[in-house]
Amino acid sequence: MRIVTFIFREGSSILFALFLLLFAVSGRVFADLPPNYVGMFFVALVCMGYLGVQMAMASFAEVGQDKPLFDLFFSLIPGIMLVVIAVLLVVGLLSLSSFHILGMTLAAVVVAMDVVFNTQVVFKMNRLATDIVQMK
Repeated sequence: MRIVTFIFREGSSILFALFLLLFAVSGRVFADLPPNYVGMFFVALVCMGYLGVQMAMASFAEVGQDKPLFDLFFSLIPGIMLVVIAVLLVVGLLSLSSFHILGMTLAAVVVAMDVVFNTQVVFKMNRLATDIVQMK
């Protein structure tokens, strides 16, 4: 059971970061993805799937342990990947079309929602759990 939760909780962040890298580089992996509404729907579907998995894992998080900090660091991995892609774009080692830039913007919003809202929920649950224990 621990392996399944690790794959969903931490593995989803790693897989989403790999998706962002492959989407930005887009050599052969997403070459068939059309740069129109169908392609953007696919990108939005992957982003919302990642956010849904992260929200589900936040709602089933164990309270009273040090796991929220661990989850926060893993949630930052896609954000770090977006920063790396942005730096490569600014330096000129990577060129992105407007379709890719819009997809990366959507991914940045999803990563920000994950980091802010999900970690806030988990940290708040842990604080409330420790407050309840102290009150007893």
